[in-house]
Amino acid sequence: MLTVRENIRVAAAIRKRWARDRSDTGALVDEIIERLGLGPVADERVTALPAGQGRLVELGRALACKPRVRRHGFQGAQVT
Repeated sequence: MLTVRENIRVAAAIRKRWARDRSDTGALVDEIIERLGLGPVADERVTALPAGQGRLVELGRALACKPRVRRHGFQGAQVT
């Protein structure tokens, strides 16, 4: 099984290859790990983590793909 760092690195590498991105995946992986607070467990196997941290790894994989986020307004919605 893969470690936390390897999991996120694989997602970043797939995105890099698909998007023909030339950015440094190592820096991106380190930034995601730091932002999600996974630094202390970065070299642990994902299967050894509690469920909550496992979910953070899933989020890290998704962020490594650099998703575009669209904001949709709630036109006509009334807040009471």
